[in-house]
Amino acid sequence: MKKKLVAALGILLLTLCGQNLFAQRILKGTVTDTQGQAIPGVRVYVENTTYGMITDYNGGYFLELKDAGTYLIHFKMLGMKDTLAEVLVTGKITELNIVLVENVHELGSVEVVTKKENVANGIIRHVQDNRKNFALQFDNYTCNTYLKTSLQKEKIRPDDEDSLEKGPVKMSLIESLSKSTFIATDTYHETILAHHDYSDKEASSTSSVVDYFMDDIIVPVQNIEVDPYLFFEKIQDGDFNLYQNMLNLPKISEYPITSPIGLQAFTNYKFKLTNVFTESEQKIYEIQVTPRFSGAALLEGSLYIIDSLWVIKSFNLSVNPGTMVFFKEFTVIHDYEQIDGFWVPVRREFIYSIREEGYIITANTRVNHSSYQFNQTTTINDFKNEASHYTDDAFSKDSAFWAQNRPLLLKQEELDFIAEQNRIDSIKQSEYYLDSLDADFNRITFFDVTLNGVGLRNRFKQQEIYISPLFSNLELLGVGGFRYGFSGSYSKKFENSQKIKVKPAINFGIHKLDLKPSLELDYTFLPLKFGSIELEGGDVYQLLTNQLSMVNWLLSGTNSVRNRYVSIAHRRELVNGLYGRIKFSYSDRQSVNGADMGPIVDYIQSIDTVINFINEPIQFQEYKVALLELKFQYRFKQQYIIKKNEKLIIGTEYPELEMTFKQGIPALFDSEVSFNVIEFKVSDEISFGNFGVSKWKVIGGSFLNTKDVRVIEYKYVKQSDMGLFSNPLNTHQLLDTTYSTTGAYVQAFYLHHFNGVLINKIPILNKTKFETIAGVSLLYIDEFNLIHTEFFVGVERKFKLFNQYLKYGFYYSGQFDDLNNSYFKLKIGFDYLNTFTNKWSY
Repeated sequence: MKKKLVAALGILLLTLCGQNLFAQRILKGTVTDTQGQAIPGVRVYVENTTYGMITDYNGGYFLELKDAGTYLIHFKMLGMKDTLAEVLVTGKITELNIVLVENVHELGSVEVVTKKENVANGIIRHVQDNRKNFALQFDNYTCNTYLKTSLQKEKIRPDDEDSLEKGPVKMSLIESLSKSTFIATDTYHETILAHHDYSDKEASSTSSVVDYFMDDIIVPVQNIEVDPYLFFEKIQDGDFNLYQNMLNLPKISEYPITSPIGLQAFTNYKFKLTNVFTESEQKIYEIQVTPRFSGAALLEGSLYIIDSLWVIKSFNLSVNPGTMVFFKEFTVIHDYEQIDGFWVPVRREFIYSIREEGYIITANTRVNHSSYQFNQTTTINDFKNEASHYTDDAFSKDSAFWAQNRPLLLKQEELDFIAEQNRIDSIKQSEYYLDSLDADFNRITFFDVTLNGVGLRNRFKQQEIYISPLFSNLELLGVGGFRYGFSGSYSKKFENSQKIKVKPAINFGIHKLDLKPSLELDYTFLPLKFGSIELEGGDVYQLLTNQLSMVNWLLSGTNSVRNRYVSIAHRRELVNGLYGRIKFSYSDRQSVNGADMGPIVDYIQSIDTVINFINEPIQFQEYKVALLELKFQYRFKQQYIIKKNEKLIIGTEYPELEMTFKQGIPALFDSEVSFNVIEFKVSDEISFGNFGVSKWKVIGGSFLNTKDVRVIEYKYVKQSDMGLFSNPLNTHQLLDTTYSTTGAYVQAFYLHHFNGVLINKIPILNKTKFETIAGVSLLYIDEFNLIHTEFFVGVERKFKLFNQYLKYGFYYSGQFDDLNNSYFKLKIGFDYLNTFTNKWSY
């Protein structure tokens, strides 16, 4: 009993010491209009300083002040009268509520406004000229970083989109302490020393990545939990470095944001001098920033520039709502200080809101940086492409640790919430609690069933089930007519992070009542190296080509062979980013020529005597094949995170390389083939800032030995869909013949999404929300001396149906080759955002 009392007193002492160490004064309150309605987005700041914040969705503010005393607080909002309030701050918390009055005064004369704009433009040009001095101030730095994100979820009144229902507020709060390292020009690393996620169990949401409609890849496909409401999870997420020309912040905008001090500043922004004041004996200019285009990826707000130094002291900027898909509003505040002669951020604040299914989610993310050290001996090689690393005890820090090390005071509701969460910590590993966390993920929607697939998870048992979507299992014209397949997967993770995955599949023919089963087992025994053993077998109708197209889908029967097979494979990461797989398979291949293709195919063939729309299946003698395959994929400078004894892959900014070698082994188990073939593939995605994103892929290969190669082992290039636009990174749009070859071949695909740059700045057209896309492709087959080239241009429009993002487009394609006459065709395409991968097909 005595030991427990001493421990309790120790924790209390640490808590009190922690709070006194970072003692602060808090000024808080609510800003409303004369009707009593809350006003979000009001700038609240200490007069004649750059220090301030904006009010949240409920009109509330929480301003931290260092010392007691009298402060002049400025409340500023477009369309409302500026209000100055003198307040005496004595205790720890002082409350001040403000009512703003609508501004009915006329604007100043055009001459005065023009003069202020001219002065502002001159100041911005000074900052532009000085950019190079701040873009590369140092080789590297390390600093301590504290991160806190507080989220609230409130229900919107059904009859009023701008009002909230009175009721319980659901909250989440995430804190972390880390050592951050930056190495010029764009490398970050974080060592997470402490991390705690105080989340309301019903507010948790996750996303999963599955191998749905993907090529035969050997890089790991991971299930990574994310909270979509969290904006700032790593330093790169909040890197609002205005000294860059473009801000690449994909979590906020799918298009790069133009910096208001970048090279394109004056073509995209208007500037106006709104205030001049002195802070710490430095003359500060307040510059109002206004975007020239309502639909472009731009910012709006205020810049605070130091005279003569021409450096940004602070900024308060909001992202143009028209460029954000997920966020309703997003504002960022940065404060800079000069430390050891270098200007660095010491405070970042992100205030944003998300509207979702009758709820409004409001969030405030606060990031503090301290204890900077510059130009150490640190190099990129020290991290070996590791983006962040969680220490072993990062998730076990107690409340005493946080009280001592938290550098700022929390709001009372945040402290109350943490206390409640700590109270139930003991039951957080219970099956009941973890089941409640899974409830949102396990919710099944119409689009999950039809397009994305259904995922079901049990955290307590570390199990997950995936059921493939309805549309991926339908074969309208399969062997025997209409066929339906059931497929999915079951996976389980063990305490040592080893995993087992089972993928069963059954394909059922309605007309002939025949079943074609297959089964795949995957055991990962080296988690950090993704080392696994894979066993597979089945009796299936296999497509000749895996190119995803409507022709392939509709005419799958005549494009198939029967394949009875078994295989064993080993896969692992050899070095960071280099993955290898060795696979041996044994198959019995049989033609489906002469098989019943079902009544629909029979009817079409009976009336189609001219076009021959449906081809006969390939005819060949049944044969056996023993095949050895080596496959390598390399992601140059692959980024990753180490967390809880797992390696989580982020990706790479460089091209991805792939090599496949296949050897048909004669005589082994009566194998009747003797050949080998090699294929290379390289692909990449390149961002051009405001000018869009390019994607490209090149595939090339050849048979090296064709002593005994059967027609099924040839390289196939499928004919194009007639009127539908298929994935332009995998297929050609105007190829009127299916080609097969044992010679050399090259395929190249390129497309460019202009991301609205051609339409967003044209009045009227920018209201349509269409985006332009263009691309080219090439096919070379040495055996036929074929050089087929084609292009396409088109417009696409994204839209949201319920909770599913979809896209449709119209495309004009043209082709040129030396075997056929040139021709052109108008095509229509459809695509959807896969919520598991968070990517479009193209």
